Amino acid sequence: MNEKQKALLQKLKALAERGVGGEKEGAERKLRQLMVKYGVDQLEFEEDQVARHEIKYRGEFERRLLSQIVYRAKNDKEGQYHRRYGQGSRSILIVECTKAQEVQIRIEFEFYRDLLKEEQELLFEAFIQKHRIFGDSSGEEPEIPTPEEMERLERMWAMMAGLQEKSFTPLLESR
Repeated sequence: MNEKQKALLQKLKALAERGVGGEKEGAERKLRQLMVKYGVDQLEFEEDQVARHEIKYRGEFERRLLSQIVYRAKNDKEGQYHRRYGQGSRSILIVECTKAQEVQIRIEFEFYRDLLKEEQELLFEAFIQKHRIFGDSSGEEPEIPTPEEMERLERMWAMMAGLQEKSFTPLLESR
């Protein structure tokens, strides 16, 4: 089915939903005929329909991440999404898109949200190490890191190298 045929079906569907009397019945009849002619079933036709979908997120970083994913998935500069605020920090983004786009957005959002949390945790650890915000552990015996831990440490050292060199001067003297 080409775009012209799809547009015709969508116009007939809108007329069948909003029409009055014989106009509505005629549109429904013609819609069914064309769907048979073009080999389109109701589910396939409805999958292409744009609808509003609510996607929940928490906090500013998740909102920004979700907005970016929606922008990429829809490839639309206007975005066509709206924010609705809920209780506490829980919020909802209302996205106008097809069902297929909604599924793709949800899958990507879940994947990147979890990845962002992992990266934030590593950045926090790098920040603590870079600025030496920890107690004295000189008496403890160091453990030999596993290959996975070595890879994580290398990533953390790379993050530490990118952090600013600033130090804090204590206001109180240590005894």
